[in-house]
Amino acid sequence: MIAGGSLLGLALLIGIGYLGAGFISGFGGGDADFAYLPDNTKVLISVQVADLLESDMVQKALSDPQAKAAIDKLKQEIGMAADEDLTAIQAIIVGVANMPQKPSGGLGGGFGMGPLGGGMPDFSKADMIAVVRKNSAWNQDVLKSKAKESTHNSTTYFVANAGDMAGFFPDEKTLVLGNESSLKKAIERGKGESSQWQFDFVDFDQHIVIAGVPRDKSVLKQNSSTPMMPGMPSSAKELAEAMQKIEGGAFGVTIGSDIELQVQGSFSDSSAAGDLKAALADGLSEGPKKMDEAMAQQKTQMENAPPQFQEMMQKQAEEMNEMMEIGRKVFDSISVSRSGSAISISATLPSELGDKLKEQLPGGLGMLSAVQTARGAARGSGCKNNLKQIGLAMHNYHDTHGKFPVSDDPEWLDENGKPHLSWRVHVLPFMDQIPLYHEFHLDEPWNSAHNIKLVSKMPRVYKCPEGNLPTGKTTYLGIAGPGGILEKPGVGIRDVTDGLSNTILVLDAADSKAVVWTQPVDFMYSPSNPMSGLAGHHGDSFNALLSDGAARLISLSLPTKTILGLFTMSGGENIRGF
Repeated sequence: MIAGGSLLGLALLIGIGYLGAGFISGFGGGDADFAYLPDNTKVLISVQVADLLESDMVQKALSDPQAKAAIDKLKQEIGMAADEDLTAIQAIIVGVANMPQKPSGGLGGGFGMGPLGGGMPDFSKADMIAVVRKNSAWNQDVLKSKAKESTHNSTTYFVANAGDMAGFFPDEKTLVLGNESSLKKAIERGKGESSQWQFDFVDFDQHIVIAGVPRDKSVLKQNSSTPMMPGMPSSAKELAEAMQKIEGGAFGVTIGSDIELQVQGSFSDSSAAGDLKAALADGLSEGPKKMDEAMAQQKTQMENAPPQFQEMMQKQAEEMNEMMEIGRKVFDSISVSRSGSAISISATLPSELGDKLKEQLPGGLGMLSAVQTARGAARGSGCKNNLKQIGLAMHNYHDTHGKFPVSDDPEWLDENGKPHLSWRVHVLPFMDQIPLYHEFHLDEPWNSAHNIKLVSKMPRVYKCPEGNLPTGKTTYLGIAGPGGILEKPGVGIRDVTDGLSNTILVLDAADSKAVVWTQPVDFMYSPSNPMSGLAGHHGDSFNALLSDGAARLISLSLPTKTILGLFTMSGGENIRGF
């Protein structure tokens, strides 16, 4: 099926091209799409196509005439109308279980595709399945006209007239692709329960995610036993030792007004995850020091250089200083969190980095040109990453206390029944902010003579990068309105009967709703106009932390009843399509 090959090519092109390479709770068929993948999948690629293509940065990259021509040709091949937007394709998920290697040099590192130095992958012999879902029906007639019909297990499928690519339609909006032998296995698996447990640790809330599990752990152990190069920090050895126990890893990219990266890892035990987090913390602390040492060395060399080289070296020093400043912004944006035996590392790429790389690469790159439009990208770890960290802290609090943190918990009230401090203070120990937590007088109100001095120490995780607020104010508010999780104390996961993925825990409000972060105030919405006070940071949408820990950009154009349903935890609403 020529069209099938084009679609699979699209999945890999987006995945590899934009990483330089999500599957979320709202992705069409849910676990059924995972179920079509090989049971022993080693590499999983997820591309949330519609959301990715709607981002300003990608739109700019695709405005190039050559890109437009390629898209028009692709749409024609896969039966899409000329006026139909490519964002009609919701998402693509690809699973690879076995990828034989061609006899040439290559990298594999023990992950997924093959052993180190195993050569380039041979796609024609791979056990690989792609699931492509649209938000409307496929034009099956166009696709079938390019293929011959066959049957397996009473299911009709189609094989391309040229090549071995085959596909079938489990429903009108879903197309499953693969070589014929892999496709037959997918048909046999059907829409049963997903068996991709090896990727349970992955947060697929990214535009593009590539996840993998080690095919050969002996390679990882061999790599970690290689003698360290002279001058390498001790944290590098600790990191290599911890990596011996890795069970799986993932790399995700979200492209919006900035570029957010997320690396995730799952380990055989929590101690290994703890060791890795400690090694990463040591390594990150070394980064700025190494930059300062390099700058000092550059200055010494310039001072000792002959006069005729002074001007040239001064220019080099200025360029180096610019790159170092960019590097510091990247380091400042990096955050590392741990939950049990899983590690998550988030970072934001500043737009200046794309500008510099574009200057140094001949002819430039489409991706780097697009990066130029990401002004303001170096703004901490990004709004969604902030919400995810807050969510992780709240869930860790819940695991310890059996309930979500609420500002007016009876344990935190004064003699008049008023809360002293916000839940944002009480979750500090669960986001590696224990020293700051111990500075508070917990038996005094947030604006007491002592506690008011700590307002200026607000952690960066409580500041939306898109906001314009004075120090100490936050727009990250819990849902304390009617039926919200933080309306009253004692609420646990068991009480969220509408489903964790359908209930907002914390949201990013407009600057007009900002409060002092230590102040026990949250989002009190009006049932008649629940969207009031949410527009501003993200255009006609707002970022929200769902109760399952995922961060989502939610459109304010949704029906009022849908927004209300997301705000309540047990209203019994049937929420779809947000």
